[in-house]
Amino acid sequence: MNSKVSIIMPAYNSENKIEKSIKSVLNQTYKDYELIIIDNGSKDNTDKICEKYIQNNIKYYKIDIPNVSLARNYGIQKSEGTYITFLDSDDEFKSEFLQEMIDKIKESDLVTCGFYEINSKNEKNLEFEDLKKVKETSDKKMYLEILKENYLFNEVWNKIFKADIIKNNKIMFNEQFDLGEDYLFVLDYIKYVNKFSYLNKCLYNYDDTVNGLNLKYRKDKFDIELKLTKELEKFYKDNFFDLDYIYNRYGRVYYNAILNIYTKNNRISNKEKDKLLKNFLIENRNKFSYLKDKITDKKFKFLVNKILLKGFFKTKLFARLVLLKKYKY
Repeated sequence: MNSKVSIIMPAYNSENKIEKSIKSVLNQTYKDYELIIIDNGSKDNTDKICEKYIQNNIKYYKIDIPNVSLARNYGIQKSEGTYITFLDSDDEFKSEFLQEMIDKIKESDLVTCGFYEINSKNEKNLEFEDLKKVKETSDKKMYLEILKENYLFNEVWNKIFKADIIKNNKIMFNEQFDLGEDYLFVLDYIKYVNKFSYLNKCLYNYDDTVNGLNLKYRKDKFDIELKLTKELEKFYKDNFFDLDYIYNRYGRVYYNAILNIYTKNNRISNKEKDKLLKNFLIENRNKFSYLKDKITDKKFKFLVNKILLKGFFKTKLFARLVLLKKYKY
């Protein structure tokens, strides 16, 4: 049986780190792979570095539009492997990544592994009890929730996929999103998956230099997170899952929204921030009322019942105190 794996690597202005990423592929103990690099609009010397490595199993394409989802979709179309995985151009595979993931997916439909955050020196993997539940499972809901709560679900680069599931079901990255596009792809993929595996090893080095989306102000962050959670809710309803987890996810969305307003990276005036919060509370009050008896997570239940529904001053104080503690605001 062909066990070739296609590695899809989007690259944008990656001259400082992409060579390290390419070498991590060349250093794999498993050799039946193709590396597909898609340079999507780089203005630096990314092309010159990549061209040095072009060979039979390393392919380089250049497109003009700087859109990571478009680049990944292009890579999927060009791929020839039985399996597909992804590598970002500033990250690295551990040398045994492909071998261990290939061995595991032969008995599964989707494999997820742990990863190592290079700069923060954190290991993202599972504690023993959670590991026992999802090491091998057909329970889609449990797999999703445990991985998601441990920050292991949303990424595509700590996973290996079956190419026929992707291509037969026309699973593509949503090119309209630049936040959450990985998550939507994985959510779409698991609709067609019957068996899941988790490999509790940190086989991927994630460069988190430009990390901390929760610390950075995005004007559209609330709208995007709300859309993503609605997609998850639809998935739950389509599968006739109970919605307890969804209600808690909405609580997290509102929690992130108020912190987003007051984060120090939001450069508007304090008066403008206060206005944003007031409008947010008015526009979403009915949603808070709807959720107040449905949320089960203690943290988010407290947030909705004791903070958001109590009005502007209490919510502002809460956001400031949380940011002071968590982000040294």
